[in-house]
Amino acid sequence: MIRFAIPLCLSRRRLRVATETIETIKIVGGVLTLTIGDDYSYLDRRALEVDLPGDHLPDLTGAAVALHLRSGDRQKCALVIPGTVVTPSGNTRTLRFEPTSAQTGLLKRTVEGQFAVVITTSTRTITPTESRGVLTVLNRLSF
Repeated sequence: MIRFAIPLCLSRRRLRVATETIETIKIVGGVLTLTIGDDYSYLDRRALEVDLPGDHLPDLTGAAVALHLRSGDRQKCALVIPGTVVTPSGNTRTLRFEPTSAQTGLLKRTVEGQFAVVITTSTRTITPTESRGVLTVLNRLSF
C-alpha cells in the first residue's frame, strides 16, 4: 500500500495534509491510460487489474492471460503483456498485468489506441467484451 500526503493548506504555523491510499490500478469502463516509460509493478501497487464477472467464464485455473496493446497501426499489435490469474473462480475473476518501463517505452503516444485482454484455456481462447477498450498513451513528463 502506498501512502502519500497532499498539502491542503499552508500557513506560517502548520501544514494540514490529507492522506490517500493507492491499492492497484483497476481497468474499468473500457478506458486504459498508460505513460511511456513507466512501470506498473504490483510491488509499487501500480499493477493493472481487471475484474471480470464469473458467470460467463470457465474456471481460469491454469489459464494463460495477456494484455494486447495497440498504440499505432490498428491492425498491428504493438505489445503483448503476459499476466497472472489472481482469482480463477467465483463471482468475480481478477487478472493482473505488470508492464515494465522497458515494455511501455515501446509504445507510441496516442489517444486512439486499443487494448484487449485475451484468456487462453486448455480448450479455447476468450476475449471478454468487458476487457476491451480505448488505450491512451501519454508522454512521460520531465522536470
